[in-house]
Amino acid sequence: MNIEKTKDRLADLSMIIILIIFLFLGATMLSAQPAPYPQFQNPSLEDVQGVGVVPWGYSKCTVGGPSSPDIQPGIWNVFLQPSDGFSYVGFICRGNNTWESFTTQLNAPLWGGTQYAFLVDLASSDKYFGYNDSAATLKIWGGDSNCDKQHLLWESTPVNNVNYWKTDTVIFTTSEKSITHLTFEPGYTTQMPYKGNILIDNLRPYNGTIVGIEELVEEKEIRSFDLLGREYFDFESIPNNSIYIQNNQIKYKKY
Repeated sequence: MNIEKTKDRLADLSMIIILIIFLFLGATMLSAQPAPYPQFQNPSLEDVQGVGVVPWGYSKCTVGGPSSPDIQPGIWNVFLQPSDGFSYVGFICRGNNTWESFTTQLNAPLWGGTQYAFLVDLASSDKYFGYNDSAATLKIWGGDSNCDKQHLLWESTPVNNVNYWKTDTVIFTTSEKSITHLTFEPGYTTQMPYKGNILIDNLRPYNGTIVGIEELVEEKEIRSFDLLGREYFDFESIPNNSIYIQNNQIKYKKY
């Protein structure tokens, strides 16, 4: 009888452990849902190249200075090919503490108190009519009208990759107020202003969910994957400020 009771207790204990594991996995899956993505009108920034113009779905801002961004490539000796599609936006900051910027009304408002995330490709040019003294940052502001800068949502590290694209991960949490417009502008890294430029392209969703990845790793071979199981073939292609998996270990690339 004692043996039977022991078996029953072990069976009950096993069921409890299995139930706890399922509850833990369910909570983990819920917490790992990807952050929502801002609904841009023209996320690839497509339009006809030109001076002082912005793509359809976006508007110029003149609060930072008199001139406007350009639709690249081919303007002011900037010839870097787009990372996606046929065009992208380039804009500058000046040594007199003025800059170019542009804005967009989102297809749907960003809800207050919510985390959002998306990927963006950034670069700088060694030309741009001489606006290349030092690396600038990208600032993204939120508001409720064109060019409205109520909240600084995110700022990149200095964009110092010259003439090649790098992907950065934009992650921010809104305040209690909904946001309908985003504004993009370059920022300085020092109190003394200088001439700089930023190239921007390919706004797209960031699906940062962790999934099981099975890797076959040969001796001394290093393989890296994003959280959806797609392989990175070099470290530079891993987006800044994102989680990746390398040889079965979860890692974080800061910048």
